[in-house]
Amino acid sequence: MNPVVAAQGTYLIVGSDGLIGGSLKRKLLAEGQMVLSTTRQLESVREDVQHLDLAGDISKWKAPPGISSAFICAAVTTLKQCEADPAGSRLVNVDNLACLAGKLAQNGVFVIFLSTSAVFDGSAAFAASDAPLLPTSAYGKQKADAERLLLALGENIAIVRPTKVVSPKMPILGQWREALERNEPIRPFSDLLMSPISLNFATEALIRITYSRQGGIYQLSGAADVSYAEFAAAWMKRLGFPAHLLQASPAGAGVSKPRHSTLDMSNVTQQFGLKPPTLEQTIDSLYQ
Repeated sequence: MNPVVAAQGTYLIVGSDGLIGGSLKRKLLAEGQMVLSTTRQLESVREDVQHLDLAGDISKWKAPPGISSAFICAAVTTLKQCEADPAGSRLVNVDNLACLAGKLAQNGVFVIFLSTSAVFDGSAAFAASDAPLLPTSAYGKQKADAERLLLALGENIAIVRPTKVVSPKMPILGQWREALERNEPIRPFSDLLMSPISLNFATEALIRITYSRQGGIYQLSGAADVSYAEFAAAWMKRLGFPAHLLQASPAGAGVSKPRHSTLDMSNVTQQFGLKPPTLEQTIDSLYQ
């Protein structure tokens, strides 16, 4: 049973406790939209926050009437957890997620599914949205399977694949900052690539997509591949830390090192006017 009946035109955010879900909720509320969200934390349940745990039995869950669009942000995103518990993580990332999306789609809800660039193997730069899916990790394979199941539900589904989403509250940035403030060096990887976009950029793109109510596959990417060391150097410069405290180092053995991390987001640029941000733009947007 649902404890809440949503007002007509309400936006549902599944997984509002997470980084992107929380950001979506704040921005939609700031724009005057009605928002209902879900959490798996029972202590966080209140009038506008439902309990929904994708790791449990969701067969009796029903979408509240009045929902117009739904963002599915909840997932097991830790690569190690997906590898260590493939059955449990698949229940969340594929089986129950597809069940949830099906319930929403049956009610005419426009569904936005947060996928990942990990559905590709990183062998090609600016991978096209219609390129064959070639995941190399359990997490990427689960997201790829979920995409296929959701796209089969019809045209009312939008798949959004972001590259690395960064925010000022990233744990690694906090660790780097603490070390630098003690005048100690940091050692980011010189051979591990990402194509960073800011949390604000990702949030804006997701909201523009849901306002459009146009289904399909959308990709969000930075303008270029950069190493973690290059990202750290730009971040340090922006905050005024001395460059000599950066001591780049190679990633250890066993770490996957894709040749590329960028995605083609030309359809997002054409439809919504959002261009792939440069590294400097992404760093600056973290502190605006």
